[in-house]
Amino acid sequence: RGLGAPATQLVITQTASELRIVSVTDQDKETAVYRLDGSETTISGQAGDIKAKAMLDAGTIAISTSQSFDGPAGEVTIEGKDVYSVDGNTLTIERTINTPFGANRRKLVYTMR
Repeated sequence: RGLGAPATQLVITQTASELRIVSVTDQDKETAVYRLDGSETTISGQAGDIKAKAMLDAGTIAISTSQSFDGPAGEVTIEGKDVYSVDGNTLTIERTINTPFGANRRKLVYTMR
């Protein structure tokens, strides 16, 4: 979630109505809960609240996020999208983050246990 370091461990659980993701890094552990009906969820982040929407789409889960905060030149908005897909025991997250300074794309690959 967000611009920080990629998680070293993810624990993901899903019910019919929600997705819970616990992200563990070397410095932190965060839990985010998303509703799978596309409705907005507010998640507390280090730089303020993050607005998020999650949707099931053709065998993937897409999570769109938006976060605004005050910067030296005024309000800054960062938008992101993570698309989660599973192939065998491999979880792939295609992450796109759009900032006023341009887009950042990253592919994260995890082996499931």
